[in-house]
Amino acid sequence: MTAHPESQEPHRHPRTFRSGRAEYRAVLGLFIVFAVSRVLYGLAGVRFDTAVPLRGYMHFIDVRLLQHDLWNSLWHFHAQPPLFNLFLGMVLHLPGGHGAWFHVCFVTMGAALTVTMFLLMRELLRREGHTYASGHQFGQGPNWRLRVAREALRRVGLDPHMLQHGISREIYGVPLVPNWRECLRGEEEIGAAVRSSAATIGTLAVNRWLIPRAIRYPDYVRWTRETTWEQLVGATQ
Repeated sequence: MTAHPESQEPHRHPRTFRSGRAEYRAVLGLFIVFAVSRVLYGLAGVRFDTAVPLRGYMHFIDVRLLQHDLWNSLWHFHAQPPLFNLFLGMVLHLPGGHGAWFHVCFVTMGAALTVTMFLLMRELLRREGHTYASGHQFGQGPNWRLRVAREALRRVGLDPHMLQHGISREIYGVPLVPNWRECLRGEEEIGAAVRSSAATIGTLAVNRWLIPRAIRYPDYVRWTRETTWEQLVGATQ
C-alpha cells in the first residue's frame, strides 16, 4: 500500500533549476488565467466604470484637498492611515482621466495579488518540507496549483473547500398573508393576500432609500432633462 503524500514524513525540497522552471510556468499560467477572466468579464458586459468621478467617502480626504493640497492634508489627517489616501492623491495627479488610471491599478494589483498568493502558499509548503511544494511532475497528482492552494489553506487553519466558494444568494421576502409562517410549515391554507397601498410602499421606499441616498449624493440637484437625453444618446452611440 502506498502512503498518501500528505501522510508522509516531511522532507526539505531545495530550489532546483527544474523547480524554478515549474514555478515560472505556474506564474505564467496564473497570469494567463487572470487575463482570460478579465476578457470574459468584459464580454459579459462587466466594466470598470471609469466615467464616475471620485466622490467623497468616510475613508477619503476631500477630493479637492487630494488634488490641490495633498501632502499637507496627509500630514494633518489622523482618522485613517495615510497610504490609501496617498495612492488616491497620486492617481489624481496623473495626466488624463483618473478613471482610466484607477482601472490600470485595479487590474495590475489584481494580477499581482493572484501570483503573490500562490508564491506565498508554495513557500509555506517548501519551508515545512511538504511534497506538494515540488509535486509538479507528471503523474504526481491533479492540478499542481490547486493542490498547493488546498494544502496551504489547511496548514493555516482554513477550510480547503473554501476554493469552492458556494456563495449564497440573498433573498428578500415580503409576507403577503398574515399567517405566512403557518402556510410555509404546511399547517394552514393560504388566505387572502394583504398588500399595502402604493402610497404606503412609496413612503417607506422614500424614507428608507431615497432620502439617505440624496443626502449622501446630492448630485441629483444638477440633473436636467438634457442630461437624461445625453445619457440616452450616449448609450446608443
